[in-house]
Amino acid sequence: MEAMRKKLGEHVRDTRERLGFSSREALAEVADIGTRSVAAVERGEAAGRKVLNAVEEALNWPHGTISAFLKGEAELPPLPKRAPAPELAPRHEWSASERARMRDMSMAEVRDTHDMFRRKSEYLADVWIREVMRVKAEAEIEDQLTTDS
Repeated sequence: MEAMRKKLGEHVRDTRERLGFSSREALAEVADIGTRSVAAVERGEAAGRKVLNAVEEALNWPHGTISAFLKGEAELPPLPKRAPAPELAPRHEWSASERARMRDMSMAEVRDTHDMFRRKSEYLADVWIREVMRVKAEAEIEDQLTTDS
């Protein structure tokens, strides 16, 4: 069973990377599980049914694939083709109301919200803080242009 879990872990890692999840945090975010859970699966450690089901769903594997593989009843899905380079991957589109909220947040609110996101996911926190800083920079430039006019 240990050898099967090791093989599963390697396959999960390879599939994650080929799908464009550059980090365990990114997969954990999509699967809505902890980064440590993803790391445990990738290291070939035992994991609960909830974690394995979440990993299957995030990797677009048919339900029950991992369980059947660990029982020796099925093979793992073939590795997908590689995803486009990260710079070509689509960016999250923030709504106008989300961007307005980001623009109007005080730095204390930004810090508190960033800390809240970090408790859930480093990846999510990184994505969010980059967008907040971009929105705030754009707002500052816009304010300067308006003032100069």
